[in-house]
This record gives sequence, structure tokens and C-alpha cells, in this order.
Amino acid sequence: MVRRPRSWRLAARALVAPLVGGLLAVGAVPVLLDAPAAAACAPAAAAAASTPRAAATAAVAWLLTQIQPDGGFEVAGFPGFETPDAVLAIAEAGQTGPTWSTAEALAAVRAVSGSCGENPLAWLDEWSRSGISGGDAAKLVVFVSGPLGLPSAAFDPAGDGAPVDLTALIAAAQEPDGWYGTFGETIDAAIALRILDAPVPAATTALLRAAQHLDGSWDYTGDLATDTPADVNTTAAALMALLAAGAAQDDPAVVRSLAYLALRQQPDGGWREDGDAVTNPNATALAAAAIRTAGYDPDGSAWRPAVPAGAATAAAVVGTPTEALIAAQQPDGHLAGPYDEFGLNTFGTTQGVQGILRGWLVGAVPLAGPTDTTTTTAPTTTTVAASGRLANSGSSTGGIALAGLLALALGGALLSTRRRLA
Repeated sequence: MVRRPRSWRLAARALVAPLVGGLLAVGAVPVLLDAPAAAACAPAAAAAASTPRAAATAAVAWLLTQIQPDGGFEVAGFPGFETPDAVLAIAEAGQTGPTWSTAEALAAVRAVSGSCGENPLAWLDEWSRSGISGGDAAKLVVFVSGPLGLPSAAFDPAGDGAPVDLTALIAAAQEPDGWYGTFGETIDAAIALRILDAPVPAATTALLRAAQHLDGSWDYTGDLATDTPADVNTTAAALMALLAAGAAQDDPAVVRSLAYLALRQQPDGGWREDGDAVTNPNATALAAAAIRTAGYDPDGSAWRPAVPAGAATAAAVVGTPTEALIAAQQPDGHLAGPYDEFGLNTFGTTQGVQGILRGWLVGAVPLAGPTDTTTTTAPTTTTVAASGRLANSGSSTGGIALAGLLALALGGALLSTRRRLA
């Protein structure tokens, strides 16, 4: 069959630049250069700060200046690419305790209101009813209904009495061979299923394993026959999906992917994609999320496995992912990255906040084997249930939280594109 791959938050510069350039050439995305007006009804941004919590607070303050008149954060003009990430960033910054509170997350997002009364929940409500794909539904589970404690089977964030069954949309997208559309949508679906306490199909797990390159990486097509270069963003996202499907910490595929990330980590503690001249906050946030999901502290060194024989020499890492993300913050609060050259967008800032705080990732997967548990705490609505899973608050998203993402769609870097393979 013909597979239509869509990049999972495509981060490879070689793919992003031609896409954006082509769209600009035909006048399709002028908003990449001039974002829709929002400042007149938005709060002022706060100054950047140096501690993780203060940096995240400043980043969210800047993010709120980008809210659009319809309540969304789609400043790059591609509906569905920025608002779910923005919602999770706001929810992350709204946490006050060591365990995840869906009540605090929902309250933080509900409190968002520009001087024109905009709120992202209204935008998400309308978008969810616009004929979204199963992959988009999975992204809403990972970034919105899960962390905010909203029912996934009756998703109605605006409370207007017109719910959408996200779980049914995901189920309808499942193909007999384990795919859920594109490779990116398949990754999203696997993570969403874990959050929903539903099993990841064996065929999906098998295709995730089959798509892994020998060096432990993945590319956005999920098809080794295409010879598409691997990238950090997709590798991190696919690793989280594999863990969501039940892979143990010592699983060879997990170890290989951690080795790939170790070899790609920069001296400042962050990550870059091919062609990046500076730390990429999206790649850094997703890599940190994947490492945390694998049971390790990404700011520590225990996760870095021995470099495979014959591999390139690993960089002498002196910084941490958190430090690298904070260092990317600008005076106005946003996190700068290599995609800023394409125009205003919120991707680096929203995923940067997720990478700095990592609250939604805590206690993500009950791994088999030893783990680095110095900061592991199971997420909860208000208290932790005896089973170690989220306390049931009437939501269908009662499983242990896996990803904030996220990324990658745990959450990726800039744009998705659909391209037919010959």
C-alpha cells in the first residue's frame, strides 16, 4: 500500500527549509513572517530568569502575549500545531507540588484570558469538532485531556454540550498492520493508548522496532527503505512510544536509542539537529523527555550508556539539558532556536517549558528492571491511588501519564508535511 508519511514535528532543517520556502513562494503562509495580531489583547511578557521555575514562568508569560483572537496559539498559521503544546506548557507552569495535579493544570488553562477574553479551551473545542484525524485525536489525549483530566471519550473542553469521542477516533485510525496513518500519528497513538490504559497493538510495537536504525535512531517516515536521515526529535518520540508499548529499560532497542542520544548531546547539555548552529530547544526538550520516560534523570549522567564500539566519540558534556534550555531564553521570555529564522512561532518556547519542568512525565512508565528513581513520583489528580496510577476523577484518561510531547505531536519542532512515496 502507499504510505503517506508526515513528519512527527519535523525537525530536520533540510526538510523544514524547503517546505517553508515553497509555501512562502506561493504565498501560502505569510504568517510565518508576520504573525496574526495579538498584542493588543494580550498581557505583557515577563523578563527572563535563570532558575528552572522562574525561566518557565517567564516563558509562559511571553507565550500569553501570543494568544490569538480566537483563543488559539497558531501564530505560524497551521491549525493544531501550536495550541496543544501551549496548553501543556501553561499546565506545567501551573503545578505547585511534586506530583502532577490535573485540577491545577485545568485551573491554570481556564485562567488564561487576554483582555479580549480569549481562552485556548474554546479553540481546542472547536478544532476537535472540525474533522480531525485519529493522530490529531491522539495528540489531544497526550497534551490536553490527559494532563488536564478531561474525559477523552467525551472531550468537551468548552463545556458546550457537544463532546467528541477522541478514543473512537484513535480506534478508527488503526490499520491491520499496526499503523495509525503516518509514522508520526502512529507514535502519537501509541503514547495516547498508554495514557488511556489501553494496550498498544502488537503490530504497532513490531513496526516501531522494525523502523529503528542500527544506531538506535528513527527517522520521520518510519520506513528504512527510504534512506531518510534520522533525527533527534523522531528518535526521542519513537523511544517514548516504544516505552509506552511496554519496553523495559534494559531492552536492547531502548539502550541503543539512549546511546544515539548520548552521542548527539552537545557540550552545553542540549541537542541540535543536522544544520543547527545553536541548541535546538525542541530537540533538547524531547530528548530530555524521552530520557526521563526511560526512568533516568536527564540532568544526570547515569542515563548515558557506554559508547558502542566503533561509534563516533561522544562529546564532553559539561552542561545539562535544563541549563541548555534556560540559556536559550531571551530577555522577553521566549526560548530562541534555529527555527526563529522562519518567523514567529511558539514551538521552541512551549516545548522548552515542557523540557525544563517535565512534570507531566514524572513516573511515566512502570519499567522492568533498575531505574534512576531519585526524582520519580507517580502523577496524580490530587492523591496517588494505591495502584500507582492516576486517581480516577471520572475521566477516561486514568492511566499513568506518559508524555507531554511531546512531543513531541511529544511535541517535535516545526511543521508537518504530507508527501507521497513513490
